[in-house]
Amino acid sequence: MLECVPVKRQTARIIVAHIRVRYDDAQHIPAMTTGIEAYLRNHVKIITHSKPVRVHLREIRDDHLSIRVETHSHVINKDEFLPIQQEILLGIFNIVKLHSSGPAWPVLNTVGEDMRPWHGGDGGRGRGMYADLGTQDYDYNGLRERP
Repeated sequence: MLECVPVKRQTARIIVAHIRVRYDDAQHIPAMTTGIEAYLRNHVKIITHSKPVRVHLREIRDDHLSIRVETHSHVINKDEFLPIQQEILLGIFNIVKLHSSGPAWPVLNTVGEDMRPWHGGDGGRGRGMYADLGTQDYDYNGLRERP
């Protein structure tokens, strides 16, 4: 169960980051996580004695690997916290940049449109460039005859 803490009783601010990593850079993940954790543990604004510093490979997704970073800062005032959060996130970015070959761009999948080449890129209507290769076409509801 989550506990709601009033701002006046707050003792820390949490920083959470999700970092997308390309499959090609998987072998560099241990160096990334070790470097990020060392950076956070040595940062003067991060709580290390009573709050966790977590940096780990969280998920293997369809188009990337995901590293999750969780840490806490003892700076409570939001106006003071935001520049510190920016500094920390940019420090994490620089560590990742050191060990990666580039950004893990998201893969766009359009729901409802089937742009596979065997459908001719016509949304699955079967009238595209491969329409003359057979008499049946795949549809989300199974096989159907082409008109």
